[in-house]
Amino acid sequence: SFDTCISTSTIFLPSMSTFISNIPNFSSAISGVNSGFLTSTFFIFVFPKALLFYLLSFSHYLLQQLLNFLQFCNDNVILLEKNISAIALILSFCGIFILLLPKKFPGKLFAVFLLLPLFLEKSPRPNFGDAWVYFLDVGQNLSVVIKTQNKTIIYDVANERFAKSVILPFLRFHSINNIDLMIISHQDNDHSGGLNTLLENQNLNIKNVMTSMQNLPNSILCNADYFWEFDGVKFQTFNALQQNSTRFQQNFLDNFSKDIAKKNLQISWKNLQNQSDKNNYFYAGNDKSCVIKITTQNGKSVLLTGDIGKNEEQNLIQNYDEKTLQSDVLLVAHHGSLTSSAENFLQIISPKLAIISAGFDNKFNHPNPLIIQRLQKLNVPILQTQINGQISIKLDEL
Repeated sequence: SFDTCISTSTIFLPSMSTFISNIPNFSSAISGVNSGFLTSTFFIFVFPKALLFYLLSFSHYLLQQLLNFLQFCNDNVILLEKNISAIALILSFCGIFILLLPKKFPGKLFAVFLLLPLFLEKSPRPNFGDAWVYFLDVGQNLSVVIKTQNKTIIYDVANERFAKSVILPFLRFHSINNIDLMIISHQDNDHSGGLNTLLENQNLNIKNVMTSMQNLPNSILCNADYFWEFDGVKFQTFNALQQNSTRFQQNFLDNFSKDIAKKNLQISWKNLQNQSDKNNYFYAGNDKSCVIKITTQNGKSVLLTGDIGKNEEQNLIQNYDEKTLQSDVLLVAHHGSLTSSAENFLQIISPKLAIISAGFDNKFNHPNPLIIQRLQKLNVPILQTQINGQISIKLDEL
């Protein structure tokens, strides 16, 4: 404690003075120093306990205010993306240089206009028909953000911790306020636990929700063959449970809005989280995971598989032809668990790149070394969030 430190100093300083005075030539070295210096120093550190207490309290107050300010900035300030053109950077540097010149420099105020391109330049976005896919680094969880030219889709929302620390900052950094479609593959916490965090955020407008949970009101069930298109990019859901030939027209989501149902959805989700019995019909486990394929106008594709197992993989093989299933990028199912990624399934998908979302040194030993060997045997390059961090892919550049 503070008092203990003062008492220790009171005892220690005289002993230290005696020790120093016995050092050869030390006294002569400090002969020019006023003898009252040591006394005054002693009283500064020992006597005014109250003064030190108030100084420490004030320092604590300043640090707390600084933390509050930084938290405010984190919650409210919208950052610009870093992909700023070279011309904008050069102009802004010139403007700052001129502004730093002496006051008498002619036309100095006009340098402010050189800074405008830095703020007026629009954030980069995909071209029509292209999609950018971000596999976020959310530990032993999953969250994927898909951006088309004018739409944003989120596939899984990790858990509450990573929704706050990774997903929301990512959306703010990219100036994303509208989520056109949020897909919750299944009910496990590492895929759906962050849903409430996003629903409660006042800066997010979540328009549509798709999930495999049958009891979540005002949501679209994903365990069927749905087709739709955003900005020239095709989306398709697969039925991995059983054969289902139901077909829906493109853009069926255009007439489905969840803006007025956000509160009801939030309440329903809280009720679901309180369910302790995962064996009842409410629970949507790994086998019910939404399987989504995204295909650009140039034919580049990514397959998102959630946590499906080998049985669901075989259902996909039986229900769909190889051409439909083949994808350039494969999100390896269930974080690379041995319960998924059967050899024949990997061969049919024949990906050019495999993505594994898993936490560093996780207790499940994901990804399993046998899964890595299977992918390597097929000469498939592998990227892992636990090694590579966030993985960003522009599909048409594959």
